[in-house]
Amino acid sequence: MALRLAGAAALLAASVSVTLSALSASPEFALFRGSPAETPFLGRPAPVGAFRSAHKGVFVLDLPWWITPYHKETLDVLAFDLGKQRFAITDAGGYDTPLQSHATALTRAVQELLAPRNATLSLILLTHGHLDHVGGLAKLLQAYPAATVVFHDSETPFLLGGQQWAPPFWARNGGSPGLRLAQLLGFMPAFQYRLPPSQAVAKLSGAAGSLAHLGAPELSWVHLPGHAPSHVVWLHSPSRTAIGGDIADLLLDPPGVTHLPDGRALVKGQPALFTMTGLAGADAALAKQSLCRLAYETSIAFERLLLFHDATKAGLSRKELQALVEAAASCGGKAPKKARG
Repeated sequence: MALRLAGAAALLAASVSVTLSALSASPEFALFRGSPAETPFLGRPAPVGAFRSAHKGVFVLDLPWWITPYHKETLDVLAFDLGKQRFAITDAGGYDTPLQSHATALTRAVQELLAPRNATLSLILLTHGHLDHVGGLAKLLQAYPAATVVFHDSETPFLLGGQQWAPPFWARNGGSPGLRLAQLLGFMPAFQYRLPPSQAVAKLSGAAGSLAHLGAPELSWVHLPGHAPSHVVWLHSPSRTAIGGDIADLLLDPPGVTHLPDGRALVKGQPALFTMTGLAGADAALAKQSLCRLAYETSIAFERLLLFHDATKAGLSRKELQALVEAAASCGGKAPKKARG
């Protein structure tokens, strides 16, 4: 009996070791290394952030999302005071998982921002619909059922039609063993979030526009695809802020990473821009065009760019963006003559 128990314990320990090794080595998460000592796991409470004021009427929430015990996404959610006790946010963060109650923490932070102002969440603005941008939608819409979800029409097949940005873990092209395990263990959802048919939505069409028709004339958008076909950048005119979503990630000394997937060497202490283009519909060449447009197209007016994944937590001025974008996209100091898409 003792031998059987010892054998079972050894088998369990080996299985756990193999599982953790596979999760740790997941190439899809290589740029998002985090210390396991910080992981909100096994009873350790999930971090509950609070929105801080970044500009008059603009608030930022820093709420990292742990993908595995070894990897976390540094992400920021923005909130905008639209007046008349109405607010908008972009984007909607990650999901609740066995590691972290991320969507619950996001919803709580929104409530703590809005309740003292006797305000409601009027608009949920999506730069696109990847899983780390829509994970909190269900919780947020439960708390604010009258909110309108705003997204580019290119997102419709995914948010309303059930099309998948990434294959599930059992599919032949389901990714590395670590990615499959993350889905199997519930650290990541296996299926794309789908909005309820009765949910109020506002679809954006074309290349650019304003949200004046939704009672938010201070907000506008530009369709800048590449990372996703539906990707848009939001512009808040009173603060001269651009909300860049995943048009690029701003990286700074990611642990254990010396080179980016495109071959560029990382320099210690120096930030770098990189656009992920691994999911359905992504287009690396188009992503570079979009970055060049954002950096140099004068009709896209802003003074500071805030990205969803920003390791520096400082954002970029237009001049800083232009300095970094040349290494990432080789713009040649100008916007492309004719953007595709």
